[in-house]
Amino acid sequence: MIQDSVNPQTLEYNIIIKRRVYHHQTLGNNTMI
Repeated sequence: MIQDSVNPQTLEYNIIIKRRVYHHQTLGNNTMI
């Protein structure tokens, strides 16, 4: 997340990680998305 403007692949990867963290915080520790 420090350099998410390096290339589209890194940016897309960061978006996926943010989604995973969001789902993890929302649904709890029972689901590993």
